[in-house]
Amino acid sequence: MRESPPLAPSFEEFERNARRVFEEIPATFREGISGLVVHSKRVTHPHLDDYETLGECVPDLLTGEGSERTSTIHVYFGSFVSLARREEEFDWAGELKETIEHEIRHHIEDRAGAPDLRKEDWVSEQNERRRAGQSFDPLFFEVGEQAQPDEYWVDDDCFLEVRVTKKALARLAGMSHPVTFGEQTFEVIVPKEGGDVRYVNVEGGWVDDDGYAGELHVVFVAGGSWLRK
Repeated sequence: MRESPPLAPSFEEFERNARRVFEEIPATFREGISGLVVHSKRVTHPHLDDYETLGECVPDLLTGEGSERTSTIHVYFGSFVSLARREEEFDWAGELKETIEHEIRHHIEDRAGAPDLRKEDWVSEQNERRRAGQSFDPLFFEVGEQAQPDEYWVDDDCFLEVRVTKKALARLAGMSHPVTFGEQTFEVIVPKEGGDVRYVNVEGGWVDDDGYAGELHVVFVAGGSWLRK
């Protein structure tokens, strides 16, 4: 029999759980964190209403740079509630722990001058903007995880990059072009429009033997490689 998803906690219970998770993290990792603030409100991305902000690591005002920097961790109960309504098997405890650990990692990396996590958040945000039909950096996926020379992953979405010259892209526009993904080779139609970066959504995406799935895109790029972040 399938278990029912856990019921949403009250704000007071959520706050107690958040403080417990925070205090269970070794003090060494919490060094320089002024405290944890749990808010009842929902916070979303300023341009993406469905992109919930579960937590934030906010630098304290008038503090130093690098290892002298202090921060405050903020967690938003309303955002958890909103996300739980959309996800049938929402893991309250797991998401809360992951959020607090994520924001503490932000603090640690910011103090060390390491921007890796900021880049991860940025590339995920750009992917959400793409899905929402909003403007996005067309080569954002290059900041994602590179599994093969021309294969990039952002969360569960895969982007297969095909680099050609501008003349070749103009010549191929509207024609079928072979693409290989894993052990499979298939044909896609090169878009006639889209400038130097042209996306093709592969219908059905990708699905592995364990049932995991995501979107699959072929991206035709004219010119040299470059990154914006």
